[in-house]
Amino acid sequence: MRTFRFVLAALAVASLAFAGVVMADCGHCGAGKHHAGKEHGKCLGKGDCPGYDQASTTTFKATVVGMDKETCKGCGTTHVDLVVKTKDDEVKVRLGPAWYIDRQDELLKKDDVIEIFASKVKEGDKDVFVAGKIVKGDDVLMLRDKDGLPMWRGWRRGKA
Repeated sequence: MRTFRFVLAALAVASLAFAGVVMADCGHCGAGKHHAGKEHGKCLGKGDCPGYDQASTTTFKATVVGMDKETCKGCGTTHVDLVVKTKDDEVKVRLGPAWYIDRQDELLKKDDVIEIFASKVKEGDKDVFVAGKIVKGDDVLMLRDKDGLPMWRGWRRGKA
């Protein structure tokens, strides 16, 4: 009887552990479902969300033009994008999911001069920057840790 209970308990723990891996958020791109072995940054094969690539990180200064929200056709997540003007061009900088960004202290507004630490990736045929950190004066908005993992990893999405 004890052996049966032990085996039953072990199976229950293993099942919960497996469910946690399958249902967990992707730690690399923050997609709402685990990619089940697919490349990080891909929305389960339905669309392309640019992921953070440590190998393509860059730093640049820019002026804030505006902020947009865009819903990914693949995963359905609404992302917040910062539109900035560099010395050469106007570019999009992906900050993160709206449910996370909307809960941060208001840091950025039009005409702010900021320094952006980001990964340059492709979204379709366009270059997109996925932000890791935004600096405005003494204020810092941390979006990724030193390994490029999103700060919202593990956060609840419900209303506060």
